[in-house]
Amino acid sequence: MLRIHPDGSATVVAGATELAPFDAITASSRSTVCIGNGLLDACADAKRRLAALAANLDAVPPETVTVENGCVHTPTRTRAYGEVIEKAYGAGEEGVIGLSEFRQRPDPKHPLGGPVLFYEIIYVATEVEVDKEAGQYEVTNLATVADIGKAILPLFVVGQDKGSAMMSLGQAMMEHLLFDARGRPCNRGARDYRIPTTMDLPRRMTSLLLENANGPGPFGAKGSASPSRRPSSTSFLPHRACGSKPCRSPPNASDGP
Repeated sequence: MLRIHPDGSATVVAGATELAPFDAITASSRSTVCIGNGLLDACADAKRRLAALAANLDAVPPETVTVENGCVHTPTRTRAYGEVIEKAYGAGEEGVIGLSEFRQRPDPKHPLGGPVLFYEIIYVATEVEVDKEAGQYEVTNLATVADIGKAILPLFVVGQDKGSAMMSLGQAMMEHLLFDARGRPCNRGARDYRIPTTMDLPRRMTSLLLENANGPGPFGAKGSASPSRRPSSTSFLPHRACGSKPCRSPPNASDGP
């Protein structure tokens, strides 16, 4: 929901259970596509409402009214958003509210119940150095290339990709859950279940964004980050360097060649 105030400012009203109907969560890589498209539709709805108000004030057809750059233009005059709202509703009123919803279109013939709302493609490459005698390894170089469509906030996208790639390294190289003879986890705490820290960052990290504006989101945006969070083939690299066959993930020095 988008609210335009009499002073011309706009506020995005955050969703809450008392304001929005029940739905699946909109989080992570779904946010840009789902929330972004919903926000664009809410803006368009608010502009239609402003145009209707201005058309009524100046007694002109609504199709002759344009709304852009903070102003409403009719064939006879131009007003700021706040002026239109105050003229139409009077001083002290809340303003214009634009509403929208963005949902997956149902398709009973589709195996997933409908078309995919969004998609994301990310490639991850890593280089690993192995000390065969000590049985230690280090990820020296990590690079991600994301087909992002359009990066609305490029720094945020790069941070998402790098953070997700580090989660992938953790799952592939460190996070080994151990069980006792009765199937109970033995390393249930942060002390003995290892996850990546700043000391485990690769020496070099690079994140590249491919922007072709061909996605389903605002301005052609797509989802981001989640694919680079999947456990990667990085865990096979120490085995390859030692000439051994991978037998498990994460790798362990005791696996041997």
